[in-house]
Amino acid sequence: MQKSLLAGCNVCGRNHNTESCSFLRELKPVEDTKTPTRARLTLPANLEVQNLADNSTTVVARAPFARSVQFGPFIARHTQMLHPAVNFPLKVFGKTEETSYYLDTSDEEACNWMCLVAPATYCKEQNLICYQMGQEIYYTVMKDIQAGEQLKVWYAPYYAVKMGAVPFNIDLTSDVSI
Repeated sequence: MQKSLLAGCNVCGRNHNTESCSFLRELKPVEDTKTPTRARLTLPANLEVQNLADNSTTVVARAPFARSVQFGPFIARHTQMLHPAVNFPLKVFGKTEETSYYLDTSDEEACNWMCLVAPATYCKEQNLICYQMGQEIYYTVMKDIQAGEQLKVWYAPYYAVKMGAVPFNIDLTSDVSI
């Protein structure tokens, strides 16, 4: 008797696959509502995420941000190995290499909104610096950002050196890049 319960349709009990049941022929599935990721849920109200044609995202200011506004800390999983999908690596430097770790910024479900900010590709577009303070990573506005402007981050000069990246030639004492 146990074996006969396992064979056949799980809807009507007849001797056919469940997928072939006449009751299921004209199904009209209702899809679940898509839940925003943790990254998108943590986005401050005065910022918005825009999806780009190349499937990347960018964060755009809905309101102006003055120099010295700080965002963070960056929330992400800690890992000893850099995730291969990460295009802007972030590392928290401990007192030794054993106490240092990378932030896995590749998963919107495990990160706050800061993982959505695009890295700057050249000095003039950079408006945020990325740096370590204590055991946390922060972004700070280095020159005023206007409403409608994309947030673009690059490493602070000394943090860039520690990361083995090329630092942009920026002047942190004024609003103007040199």
